[in-house]
Amino acid sequence: MNQRHPVRVSHRLLAASFGLSLLAAHPGAAVVSPRSDSSVLAKRLSPLGFVATSAPQELPQVAAEVTSATHDAVASFQAEAGPAWRFYIDRRSGGMALVEGQGLPWIAPEAAARVAVSDLEKSARGLIERYPSFFQVPNGQLVLDARGSVHFGEQGQFWNLVFRQEIAGIPVDNARVVFRVSHGNLVQFGVDRTVPQTQRLAAATPALTRAQAKAALAAYLGGLLPGDRFVEDGTLLWVPRGAADQVGFQGAIGSGWKPELVYRFAFLRAGEPESWQALVDALTGEVVRFVDTNEYAAALARGSVYTVSNCTDPTSCTPGSQTESAITMPNAQLTFTG
Repeated sequence: MNQRHPVRVSHRLLAASFGLSLLAAHPGAAVVSPRSDSSVLAKRLSPLGFVATSAPQELPQVAAEVTSATHDAVASFQAEAGPAWRFYIDRRSGGMALVEGQGLPWIAPEAAARVAVSDLEKSARGLIERYPSFFQVPNGQLVLDARGSVHFGEQGQFWNLVFRQEIAGIPVDNARVVFRVSHGNLVQFGVDRTVPQTQRLAAATPALTRAQAKAALAAYLGGLLPGDRFVEDGTLLWVPRGAADQVGFQGAIGSGWKPELVYRFAFLRAGEPESWQALVDALTGEVVRFVDTNEYAAALARGSVYTVSNCTDPTSCTPGSQTESAITMPNAQLTFTG
């Protein structure tokens, strides 16, 4: 039987923002916003609901709004894992955005470096079965993310175990359930952008084919051009959309997502800098989102130059004796990476 060992938690490793921004940020790139006369700029459509995030609140703040099943689950979990835990409920999904605490033994510390991911998956699914109100997502909708589940640390003492959500076999965009293990102990877990199983869906299967959805996109844009290059050509997925198209959410717990079944397209138009992405409703053919996914930086290049030469007396030059003049470069093409 595993013994509870003192958990040495690296705050640099395990400190998570609310809603479990659980993995390292993806490397990104930004460019200065170009002067563009793209023919589809006027078609941009970006409802706030599509950039909504989880809405975590610590349990004592919402105790009066939480179901008795959740309160009972918290009491049972503390009886199993000890009292030193904090609970943050996601107001949108009703699941726990973050539970963190003293540690629940999953594997013997000496075996932490050798444990198989399948063993951790079994432990995680057992926890989901015992405390369904913490997750609001059944095991049958969770698929282990083998690439997102990572094992690291100088002695292999840390694990991030990640599950992705699927509804009727269709992925839920960026929805995940994550468990963090340190030195053999579960120390954090939670849900992020998951659609609760109690959510009523308009339909579980698309009414349109991918080709029909692409035709609807073409009609919305006034036609596609021969030079348009599609880098994503109609991925079917559920996209959690914030209720009432609000970024923040103060509605009833568990009612904060409106899942949309969509086809996602992404394309580049020859000679234009934008990277266009469209979401087309898979039931109606309506284009519900059309955005440029490039991330633009608000930047202005400044520098200094020698206006004539780098010396005060060109006939008897001492290099560097001249003072540089400060200038701005409003037409410079800048690219930032990393």
